[in-house]
Amino acid sequence: MVPLKEIQRYCDAIAAAFKPQRIILFGSHAYGSPPADSDVDLLVVMPKARRFWMQTTQKIHERISAGFPVWMCLCGIYPSSATGCVRGIASWRKSPPKDA
Repeated sequence: MVPLKEIQRYCDAIAAAFKPQRIILFGSHAYGSPPADSDVDLLVVMPKARRFWMQTTQKIHERISAGFPVWMCLCGIYPSSATGCVRGIASWRKSPPKDA
């Protein structure tokens, strides 16, 4: 299990370098029950990367070393309907959501 402190460090580094709108931890680490060999699942919301999501994901992996296995999903928008679908922890966000 990867400590949340290490996941937060990684998310902070992504936030500083790439300025996403939001980074959300989901999956078994968000639920607090990851198996020993589980990767860390992150949803990174970056409106500017909508068209070039694959290249942006690659740049994040190249520039910032996590030190643990990461599965990253990059998307250009964070729809309000995703709240019910992505049950996770907001590890980093640019500003509070409008519906909070």
